[in-house]
Amino acid sequence: IAMQTACGADRQTAPSSSGAGVPAVLVGTWSEAAATGSQYCDPNGGGCTAAYGGSESYVFAANGTFVYSQLLEANLYGCVIKTFLYATGTLTVTGARLTLAPKSARNVVTKTCGAATDEQLTLDPSSYGWRVAREADGSTGLYLTSSDGDEAGPYGPR
Repeated sequence: IAMQTACGADRQTAPSSSGAGVPAVLVGTWSEAAATGSQYCDPNGGGCTAAYGGSESYVFAANGTFVYSQLLEANLYGCVIKTFLYATGTLTVTGARLTLAPKSARNVVTKTCGAATDEQLTLDPSSYGWRVAREADGSTGLYLTSSDGDEAGPYGPR
């Protein structure tokens, strides 16, 4: 999924924190969805569908826990592959960095052209730079920056 970045966003500061050290501006559900402009069309007249798409969401709680979910779907020559990743764990925030330490993670893959899988995963902690910005249209967006400098977002509040 290609993540989009916003132009003209203004940084928003939020000094207030919840009881567990999670800034109040982060608490809640943040999500993003994307799809490609390309399509797969069934050569037998079965119609057309988007070739790729997906969504991601983070739920950050005031008590220092998080829930992450990601759904990816691809339609490759009529084979529909769906991957759903779900993780829960603890969240720590130190200034402009947040760290997610997964305690439980599950990945489920279904395919119309093959066997499905359902597996428990062990995921390493991930650390991101974060900022919440007011977009040009007045909405708020969360941006996460990986250790290699790639910025994802905006994730919109739900």
